[in-house]
Amino acid sequence: MYLLCLKNIVMDLQTIQEKFNTHLKCVKHLERARWGNEPFCAHGCENSTITVRKGNDKTPKYHCNSCNKDFTVLTGTIFEASKLPLQKWFMIITLMLNARKGISAMQVMRDVGINYKAAWYSAMRVRCAMLDQAYMLEGIVEMDEMYVGGKPRHRNTPTNVANIGYTSVETDSWQGDKKKIDKRKFNKGRGSDNKVAVVGIVERGRGEGRVSVKVQDTLTSADLIRLLKRYVKMDSATVMTDDFSSYKAFDKIIQHYTVNHSKKEYVKYLKDVKEAIHTNTIEGFWSIIKNGIKGQYHVLSKKYLPFYLAEAAYKYNRRSHDKKEEAFEETIDNAVTEEKCEVNYKPKAYPRFLAYKRRKPKVKKKRKAAVKKGKASKSNVAANKAKTTTTKKSKAIKRKVVKTVKKKVIAKKVKTKVVSKKTKVVKPKVSAKKKTAPPKKKVSAKKGIVDKKKVVVKKSAKKAIKKRGRAS
Repeated sequence: MYLLCLKNIVMDLQTIQEKFNTHLKCVKHLERARWGNEPFCAHGCENSTITVRKGNDKTPKYHCNSCNKDFTVLTGTIFEASKLPLQKWFMIITLMLNARKGISAMQVMRDVGINYKAAWYSAMRVRCAMLDQAYMLEGIVEMDEMYVGGKPRHRNTPTNVANIGYTSVETDSWQGDKKKIDKRKFNKGRGSDNKVAVVGIVERGRGEGRVSVKVQDTLTSADLIRLLKRYVKMDSATVMTDDFSSYKAFDKIIQHYTVNHSKKEYVKYLKDVKEAIHTNTIEGFWSIIKNGIKGQYHVLSKKYLPFYLAEAAYKYNRRSHDKKEEAFEETIDNAVTEEKCEVNYKPKAYPRFLAYKRRKPKVKKKRKAAVKKGKASKSNVAANKAKTTTTKKSKAIKRKVVKTVKKKVIAKKVKTKVVSKKTKVVKPKVSAKKKTAPPKKKVSAKKGIVDKKKVVVKKSAKKAIKKRGRAS
């Protein structure tokens, strides 16, 4: 992974404007982050020769000789097909990273000086580079659920169905002409149909504990166990939750401790357990998200809620001072290597699928180095000999198989020829006397057509009668 020499410096707008004040500087930085010293094909070709295109373009173009396609450092990234200059892209990334509780598209529009639609779209693309679900949690882990949404201001009006921030889930609670809303639909927390459930799991650790968040439709014990197995190392972890009934099934799988919030018990100490039993760490993370919705975004949609949660988790996992220094470089690296989630202002797939799909730990592609001439070590020579012998054996086996197949095909052809010679059909000979002329084509007299042979016979008979009359 390429890191610019910006250690011990937390990125802000002033340093961004000093370091990346031109388009070429931004392009060179992206090329080093994506390719290193030598560029390789952005379309996925391996071991291909690449030539530089000549032209007056701002971003240098390259040509792959194997797939015969042109590409730049921006192809397949979040910066592709964007009219915004790269300097403003870098400013948007720094603004989003430094805003602990998030930043709205209107604020990005005012700070960067762009259109609202461009601000919203670029911010969503940056959130695509912040999708981070490749690690597993261990140690002491806290698990809790949160309900995102508000309550309607006037409960007797049927048209007042709000959005998230006010809630975005419509309910079928109208009863005929009375037009009254069932009060149970708008309860606080659990039991409300107008809110979205979010499950979070966090590690304990001052500035080092990581968090994983997911939008969940149902909160059954089977669903929560599935989440626990996906995000937590079951062998080396202990889970702490509240007294929600779906968490009771954890006792059979993992070491589990609970706190009874219904009895106003928020911290508990046991002799066998060294640390306190509570869920205050995950509650603190929920407060960051809720304050961001109230103070910054005001209104969210259920469709794009996973992207906003991924942004909050990404910044929470890099909240320590050491990780903040490398956060900008890491997001730039993700922005160049990760595929963009949106095409033509629409997500490629359902946002929940894009946010929560399994991601492997990133291993950067490296171009195969050329073989250097010179003396090799004994171990390398032995390894090369073993490789050559195995390849020779495999080639010899392939040749034998091909020869046997050819022999079988030739034998089959010979057999078919012999059978055809033995089973020749003898046609019966027809004698010359019994030969008959082919049948004559009779044509209907209705159409005015007469047989030619009959006409010729009549003419010859008339000539014979004339000759006899002359002779007599």
